[in-house]
Amino acid sequence: MLAFNTSPISVIHNPVSVDFPESGFMPGRPPLTRLPSACEPWETKLDDAKYLILGDEATTEEMELNERWRDQVRKLPEISIDTLRGSEVLLRRARVVLTFLVHLYVHSQVPKFDDDNPSPHLIPRSVSLPLLNLCNILSLPPVLTYSDTVLYNWIVVPNESSTKLGLDFQTTFTQTPDEAHFYRISALIEVRGIEALQLMRQCLEESSIADSLSILRIATHLRKLAVVIDEMSVLLMNMYKGCDPAVFYHRIRPWFRGGGGGKDGRLWKFEGADDLTATKFEKLSGPSAGQSSIIHALDVFLGIRHDTHMGRPKDALSSPATSTNNHSPQASESRSDPTFMTRMQNYMPQAHREFLDQLRAHSPAVRDFVQEHGLRKSDNSSKSNGFFVSFRGNILRTLSAWYFLGTIDPAEELTKSYNIAVSALKRFRDGHIKIVRTYIIDQAARDIPAFETPSDSAENLRGTGGTLLLPFLQACGENTKASLFDLK
Repeated sequence: MLAFNTSPISVIHNPVSVDFPESGFMPGRPPLTRLPSACEPWETKLDDAKYLILGDEATTEEMELNERWRDQVRKLPEISIDTLRGSEVLLRRARVVLTFLVHLYVHSQVPKFDDDNPSPHLIPRSVSLPLLNLCNILSLPPVLTYSDTVLYNWIVVPNESSTKLGLDFQTTFTQTPDEAHFYRISALIEVRGIEALQLMRQCLEESSIADSLSILRIATHLRKLAVVIDEMSVLLMNMYKGCDPAVFYHRIRPWFRGGGGGKDGRLWKFEGADDLTATKFEKLSGPSAGQSSIIHALDVFLGIRHDTHMGRPKDALSSPATSTNNHSPQASESRSDPTFMTRMQNYMPQAHREFLDQLRAHSPAVRDFVQEHGLRKSDNSSKSNGFFVSFRGNILRTLSAWYFLGTIDPAEELTKSYNIAVSALKRFRDGHIKIVRTYIIDQAARDIPAFETPSDSAENLRGTGGTLLLPFLQACGENTKASLFDLK
């Protein structure tokens, strides 16, 4: 049975405190499944969208049905979000509904290939105005994100094969078990990440003490973290058990495309928005695994940097969401060429961005701590110092240190354990590349024109986040591997 811890967030009293979310990045309770009656027209149109077909695959008859639905969306009343203010639960559900409506409205149209400069997709005022108001409150862009499809979209259901409870997903584009399974895998990884966050917290607590026993405890926590990451890898590879690659690539993934990401490259325009807002949100990334806060947290904690700009489209929007954490459009534009991972943080819930900023600012950083205390052999004097420092604090701790330090070199153990944790994250990224090859690259290869080679096509494929997919993922793996310490 899945258990979600809803206890209060604890604070670590270190040089820079980090508020670790005890229940992970998923909400502690299932999200709201239906908005109040005042917003029922939105929910009704979302219910009616279950028969929609992708515009580039619809028959003439299906396109007539699609257009009838789209016309009804245009005629929706302009509903104020005032009744939702003050309740994050209501605001989150409204975001899920409205962002799904936007993607359904855009991608149920037939792509335009006969125009060198096609007009933007016009999002009708009935949807664009409440969505933009929501985005202003939640500091998120007006596009579907990972958090909308996974974190704030799940429900708990009985599992027919056991007494345990399982996760299902209320709002999907295709109503297929494949799409629900795709979201479920991400959600289960987030749940498993709760222990990863707890281990990070314990490492930071011990680093503020920094005696020999603390170093050994950090090493133990890092080895446990590696086990958790490997279990996340196992969950990731379970994608094959319930999501067919062809169904994902042809029926599910096209709905994720953001502004400018469709087959005809048309941008998005939000009716009723001022000129600045309209320009800022013309091009938007769709939901992407790159928006998962737990993966970013692991990178930040382990000190893995992705400063490479490989795979970032030159015309990509720098930062679509206004934020208080210096990831706003203005802040990003003042820096040179922000990386894909930096941009993806603007699609995360604001609390997650703030947590990552706290973790990034923490001193000492774990990798710096390992570099200072692990890249050397501890001698007898260092062991002695650790003993007496420990004695002043706790006699039991002192006896434990005296026993263990006779057989284990804390510095060597710390470095080895850090490398074990980083290697586990590298394995997770290798698994992700395998998934991408199966679900995207191999599927796309079947549509390659005769004059192109599969390798050429793979190099040019972009993810729903807008990046060159394979080069970017390979660069992330290389960056992770480069973080390993040389033990020779």
